[in-house]
Amino acid sequence: MKVIKRDGRLQNFDLDKIKLSIARISEEDERPMNSSDIENISKTINNYILNNYPETINSYEIKDIIVNEMRNYGFGHLANYYENNFI
Repeated sequence: MKVIKRDGRLQNFDLDKIKLSIARISEEDERPMNSSDIENISKTINNYILNNYPETINSYEIKDIIVNEMRNYGFGHLANYYENNFI
């Protein structure tokens, strides 16, 4: 699985990068996620991506998936912040 970056470069898909970005956004909030929340959301994101994007995915699509899953897990306030502050 390859990620198409904004500048057109291809990069290997790395779930750890998603976990790290979710953890960072959570740390900036007064109601941070626990490690179990981050792990569960990350697994859901990973499964969705692997099932729907077998070869490539754009980085902006990953961002949209992260935002949607954060909302689905009840972290709408973090999803809004992530959507507006993470590129």
